[in-house]
Amino acid sequence: MSLFELKRVMNGGLEVDWFLYRCDECGIKLPEQHPRYSKANIDYCYDCAFRKELITEKQYLSVNGIGLSNARAGVDPYTNKIYIWTGKRPPWKPHNSRRRSCTLNTQWRNNVFKRDNYTCRKCGKVGGVLNAHHIKSWAKHPELRYILSNGITLCLPCHKGVRAEVSHD
Repeated sequence: MSLFELKRVMNGGLEVDWFLYRCDECGIKLPEQHPRYSKANIDYCYDCAFRKELITEKQYLSVNGIGLSNARAGVDPYTNKIYIWTGKRPPWKPHNSRRRSCTLNTQWRNNVFKRDNYTCRKCGKVGGVLNAHHIKSWAKHPELRYILSNGITLCLPCHKGVRAEVSHD
């Protein structure tokens, strides 16, 4: 942390030095009592040190006062934001929703609906709440995700039934 500013402040009737530091990575200003990490003459705030994997998850949680044994910390690869959570799934992995809402997937979905005339291919229902279902699974066949022939239009009840059948196999 580069020394950014030195001030003289009153503390209990005495005038003392008060140091303000700057993180060499992000530029944030930190008071001297705030934890800092140094390596190879470069000084980091703990957020930057964690993002650069210079400190462990356990160290990061500890410096932030998190002592829960099931607490986790991680960096969202999409936004570079640090999250602290409990449980197995990181908050930025909500069932592939980010990837599934991308432009390619939206175009694929719309093309499946148009090809099938907005009609459920299983029961024949027209319109309503429809889903574009991947015949070969999204997770296991990434090369087929946006191939039109790998999709069929299903109404919500039929889609739930197909998903239930797949999950029991």
